[in-house]
Amino acid sequence: MKEILVIDRETINRTIMRLLLENIGHKVTEAMTCEEGIKKIAEGQFAMVITDIRTTDDSMSLSGFDVITTAKARGIRVILSAKSLTPGEQDYCLAFPPDAFLQKPFENSYFQTIVAVTLLD
Repeated sequence: MKEILVIDRETINRTIMRLLLENIGHKVTEAMTCEEGIKKIAEGQFAMVITDIRTTDDSMSLSGFDVITTAKARGIRVILSAKSLTPGEQDYCLAFPPDAFLQKPFENSYFQTIVAVTLLD
């Protein structure tokens, strides 16, 4: 069992991911914003973070890229989830890559496979 942090502004997305992760034996902590997620990363010991690229409509707020940088600095694996990426976001992913990318919407079995593969040591 691994502890996983899920960051997404949409309650339904967090709930689906939490249920799927708990179904395969993981402990899940949730955050609605990247700011909240980064605070939880500092306080917890997570094996993985799954974060949306945008958790707010405020362009001045922290983004999923801030979460990637923070988590990777602590040796935490990261899955970036999004419906789509802008060209600038794609460039950032090339420069500071997450461990995996999960496009929404996703199939449940695909989600669980991506998580399992990303958690492999």
